[in-house]
Amino acid sequence: GPLLDRVDMHVEVPRITRAEMLAEDGRGEPSADIALRVAAARQAAALRYAGTPWRSNGDVPPVELRRRWPLDRHTTRPADDAMDRGLLTARGYGRVLRLAWTLADLGDAGRPRQEHVAHALAFRQGSVQGLMAA
Repeated sequence: GPLLDRVDMHVEVPRITRAEMLAEDGRGEPSADIALRVAAARQAAALRYAGTPWRSNGDVPPVELRRRWPLDRHTTRPADDAMDRGLLTARGYGRVLRLAWTLADLGDAGRPRQEHVAHALAFRQGSVQGLMAA
């Protein structure tokens, strides 16, 4: 409904037992590494939006994102197809594109590629599970 349409990411995080938590073997990515990648992604967005009223991907109205930083049809195909099939609203489409820019920034890609849009759509549709979904 309209409320869920305003949520960008739907990620199911399964519960773990206390024993599983205590047996954590450190295979996850260190928090310091994640923090560095997030800082670099935020810097990339800030540079892209220099001279505008926005600092992050989430700040940019979707219509402005599409107008000022357009993506080609090949790149947006997953979102286009979902919208054509009635699986994505206009609001959801804009949110998928903003999330795709964030995923591209996190991957130091410069611009979203089709896989970023597909991954953003998967997050939107709740088909990504777990803490290490990205």
